[in-house]
Amino acid sequence: MASTDIYLVVSVAGTIARRTDEVGQLARVFDRMAQQVYSREQKLKQQVRDLRIKIDETKRQKQVQEIVETDFFQDLVAKAQVLRDRNSGKTVIAKAKSNEAETAKSGV
Repeated sequence: MASTDIYLVVSVAGTIARRTDEVGQLARVFDRMAQQVYSREQKLKQQVRDLRIKIDETKRQKQVQEIVETDFFQDLVAKAQVLRDRNSGKTVIAKAKSNEAETAKSGV
């Protein structure tokens, strides 16, 4: 039964539920039951969305781990570190030369 079908049934049951006889009582019980079914359906849909998110996150972590563990990636990391070290060394040398120039200008 689709959600729209539940709304239709609930509205019909709501009309009948105004009766004061056994049929009205049955309609009220049915109405509560339909509302509970709808509520449970919404909760289950939310749980499915939450589980999909968890599954996607787990899948993504696994894929990242597979990439990080490859020799190619490890080689890239090592090359990047070498470049950072070189640039860091150049920065230190440039600062030292700048300090020397400032010292020479000030005559100290």
